[in-house]
Amino acid sequence: IRQCIGTKATDLWLYGKHFESIDADTFQTDCQRIAHVVLSNNLLKSIDSFVFKPLVNLKELDLSSNQLTSIDSNAFQSLLLLEKLNLAFNQLKSIDAKLFASNIKLSHLLLSSNPISYLDSRAFADLADLELLSMNHNNLESIDAILFANQTKLAELWLAENKLKVIDVDAFRSLKRMRQLALYDNHPDLNLSKSHFSGCDNLQLLQLKSANDNSINLFRTQ
Repeated sequence: IRQCIGTKATDLWLYGKHFESIDADTFQTDCQRIAHVVLSNNLLKSIDSFVFKPLVNLKELDLSSNQLTSIDSNAFQSLLLLEKLNLAFNQLKSIDAKLFASNIKLSHLLLSSNPISYLDSRAFADLADLELLSMNHNNLESIDAILFANQTKLAELWLAENKLKVIDVDAFRSLKRMRQLALYDNHPDLNLSKSHFSGCDNLQLLQLKSANDNSINLFRTQ
């Protein structure tokens, strides 16, 4: 990867290069201008701590469509200006409380198509600017009351195609700006009531069934 980086580069596109790892010295102090990094469609299996440390001006990072099974909790710690992070289509099974703790400017987070079955209740606690969160096609079975407690700016939330059996009645109460919510194709035992959406004052589109299900397609609240 190192040999692909120019000293004046601001955008780094390394799509489909068959890279299997990112070395600790891949990004150095001469990479501080880089604002966008695309490493999608490679063969990455893990992200070690502080590998992105020199990328202090990074705003967008795309790690989608790799084979990631683990990401060190300090991997994104130096990315204080990061706004968009794509981790979709990997093999992540859990998200811990510290992974996004430093990414306070993050507005778009894509975690779809991972076998994620565990989310720490504080996983998104520091992401107060989050506007879009995509977690379709994971293995989530429950959502507790505080997971989204700080996402007051969240406009789109995608939780379709999981295994959700239980969603706490207060799970969405803080999401007053949410306009779109997808919950289709979850466990048949998932029971929802109007109380689940009582705090969603701006909800315009609620997807409870997939487009292929003719019984109920889209339910509009307005």
